[in-house]
Amino acid sequence: IKGGWMALKRLLRCHPWGGHGYDPVP
Repeated sequence: IKGGWMALKRLLRCHPWGGHGYDPVP
């Protein structure tokens, strides 16, 4: 689960709507 979360964060960071290294915190 932790690995998946890290991958998700990386995906969100690479997404266009993610901004400049935008990291949404739950």
